[in-house]
Amino acid sequence: GNAADMRARFAPLGADRLTFTFEGKRIEARKGETVAAALTAAGILSLRRIRSGGERGLFCGMGVCQDCLVQINGTPSRRACMTKVESGMQVEGQGVPCAKRVKVPSGVPLAMPRRCDVLVVGGGPAGLSAAITAAETGVKVMLVDERPVLGGQFYKQPISELDLPASRLADAQFSGGRALIARARAAEVHFVNGVVFSAGLPASVAVECDGRGMTIDAQRLILATGAFERPLPVPGWTLPGVMTTGAAQTLLRSYGVVAGRRMLIAGNGPLNLQVAVELHRAGAAIVAMVEAAPPARPRQSCQSWADGGQCTGPHA
Repeated sequence: GNAADMRARFAPLGADRLTFTFEGKRIEARKGETVAAALTAAGILSLRRIRSGGERGLFCGMGVCQDCLVQINGTPSRRACMTKVESGMQVEGQGVPCAKRVKVPSGVPLAMPRRCDVLVVGGGPAGLSAAITAAETGVKVMLVDERPVLGGQFYKQPISELDLPASRLADAQFSGGRALIARARAAEVHFVNGVVFSAGLPASVAVECDGRGMTIDAQRLILATGAFERPLPVPGWTLPGVMTTGAAQTLLRSYGVVAGRRMLIAGNGPLNLQVAVELHRAGAAIVAMVEAAPPARPRQSCQSWADGGQCTGPHA
């Protein structure tokens, strides 16, 4: 299908777009979205092959499971869910074995070390709250997060290039996340978009940012690396097109992409109910909802589906 096939009703691909290739096929993408989001929007689910001959695709959507590894511009093992699309990028599905060695360009020096009073790793609710608390006392605070948008897995925020109608941003997750991020900026927390690859004591953290290495030294180090889903393995759970509820919600909330036009949602907890409503409103047909736990009273899980209320019960 065309590049707009899997985009939400409220987030069509506009004029501000770029193109890249996947295995030689031209793909259109929205600026700011990840390779995984752009490929899902184009209906491409299989991203790599394993030794047994099976295929793998986007699964966790947050850089943990490594199932969406692809080769980008000749560099193997790039996480499609964490890598932003760039114009002219050449992406290939990663095969096995992937034995190509990649040299770090000698012309890319390490950046000079940076110093701060408090360094926070993680840009979700806990990391943002810790950074705000410290910064509002007057100390210099830096926060490092590997995702392109702050907010973490709960306060999922849309990329700035996704021009959503105001009505789509009115729920508690969007507004709560926006408020927390705005408060952190007002407190002059310095944000760094990068991947932490080592840490030591006294507090010193090495970060890869835009292809450059950077060392940040701090008086205090706070690790707020968040939580991730632990799905129950079942036959077929590794097939392309099977993903966690969180991955489906990230595609929709952050990038305006529906994970599928016909979807079955199975598992446990009120988040599944919420995501089912969100996907339905975005144009997906929910063929079934399978709940593993005993039936709960609606007030203990979610508010009315009709008014789009947010989940109020504890997530399982």
